[in-house]
Amino acid sequence: MTMRKLFLLILINTSLFFYSCAGAVKTYDKNMTSVWNKNNVYAVLPFINYTETPQAGKRGASLLYAIMISKGYKIEDNIIYIKSKNLRSMEKKAFKHGADYVVTGTVNEYRYKTGIDGQPAVSISLLVINKDNKVVWSGTGSKTGFINSSLGKITTELLKNMIP
Repeated sequence: MTMRKLFLLILINTSLFFYSCAGAVKTYDKNMTSVWNKNNVYAVLPFINYTETPQAGKRGASLLYAIMISKGYKIEDNIIYIKSKNLRSMEKKAFKHGADYVVTGTVNEYRYKTGIDGQPAVSISLLVINKDNKVVWSGTGSKTGFINSSLGKITTELLKNMIP
């Protein structure tokens, strides 16, 4: 085998390895067509932050808010900014303001991995809740990026893939 062929083989294998490490999205839904309908009104609430990164829950919700608007969903504008310590009271206020569904979730990982590579890693779970306080759709996803990627970029890509 020539050096050129060996180099190309190593390059292709390395590329495939890094591509496979780029992350994946797994979703579970009960009735996606009725839940993700652009005629519905949604309220995006801050996510619960299970990470050591301050404000990761608010960062994720802020990105989701912008992504949903860019995809044409109707969003109740003032809900994300409601100051409340209790998620349930925020949900009640959202429905009182006219939301059909509340979108919230958890941030399970939001960090740069330690070590030489320092890759960004994000893991998020989303929940769509109806007025009866029942979860009607849930999804979870995780994604890692390359050294030169930011957490914001990786989170945006992940959320774009999670929302139809």
